[in-house]
Amino acid sequence: MRNAPPQLLTLDEYREWERRQPTRHELIAGEVVAMTGAGAGHVRMVGRLLERLRRHLRGSDCEAFSNDLRLVVPLGDAFYPDIVVVCGDARPRDDEDEVTAATVVVEVLSPSTAQVDDTRKRWGYMSLPMLAHYVLVDPLRMECEVVSREPDGSYRGQRFAAPDDLLTLPALRFSVRLADLYRDDRA
Repeated sequence: MRNAPPQLLTLDEYREWERRQPTRHELIAGEVVAMTGAGAGHVRMVGRLLERLRRHLRGSDCEAFSNDLRLVVPLGDAFYPDIVVVCGDARPRDDEDEVTAATVVVEVLSPSTAQVDDTRKRWGYMSLPMLAHYVLVDPLRMECEVVSREPDGSYRGQRFAAPDDLLTLPALRFSVRLADLYRDDRA
């Protein structure tokens, strides 16, 4: 890693270092982790879901961002989610490169990130007070999980794996049929 920091960093040290880097890195438990490239299936899935979310949110007080907006969680970690939906006063100004609140976070899984997405990132995202849904999407086989905050503050996960299943995000009044989400755009 170019200009790699020699030791664990605090969040402020990471922010200062990261802003000078030509590529993106996440901060996980003080350790800087380089972001890797994504496969075509991953990129297509992010694009399909982001397009639908942006179209749905147009005119609302919520905005969907792709993987270049850093999200800092209360645990002190800093992530670049594949998609983050930010609502109301938590929406960033044009000159900001990070947010500390999110209503929805989406991670599209890849073999190199699936374990971290389903463990450390899951707990980090679930520590966000405004988070309503954490979505894990497998880009290669029709399978998604939506972890939603219940009224009592606990979380409940729901899996979707059939073509007619609706991936639903009640906090945004959004849903999409899995068959539509997994359609082949190249045809």
